[in-house]
Amino acid sequence: MAVYMILRAEAQEILDPAATAEMELALDEILSAKNQTDQVVSALVDRAVAFNEKMKSRGSQKIDVKVKTNGGASGTQPSKAAVSFAEKIAKAVGCTIPKETMKDRGLLSDWIDQHKTDTPTEKQVGYAKSISERKKIEIPPEAMRSRSALSAWIGENS
Repeated sequence: MAVYMILRAEAQEILDPAATAEMELALDEILSAKNQTDQVVSALVDRAVAFNEKMKSRGSQKIDVKVKTNGGASGTQPSKAAVSFAEKIAKAVGCTIPKETMKDRGLLSDWIDQHKTDTPTEKQVGYAKSISERKKIEIPPEAMRSRSALSAWIGENS
């Protein structure tokens, strides 16, 4: 819990689903040839190094951690990737995102946490279908309802 509390106070972006979305979008740009592999990897490494240096500089200093247990406004703008990710979720679940939520990283992160689904991704479904066709086996319907269940099926059959 202490590590989580430190990350929540010192590097909230690491715990934010939008940060993962940003990384996924950057990696997708490699596949679509919109970005170079070395540039994306370099940017991801730079983020990791910067975080590592930030935490090292804290050293053995006492860290006063005040964690918001119910989430809330951060006072910072959400990233384009976070907004894009939230819009995909809103479309998938058939709802709208309040305007004030779209303007605040903390509120948007909370909204994402409350509305994200366990639906398999298009890439995951495509990969599972390719395994199914190649091995001439059927994908169980229950595996198609959950990202984690489909991941387990892929692991067993790839």
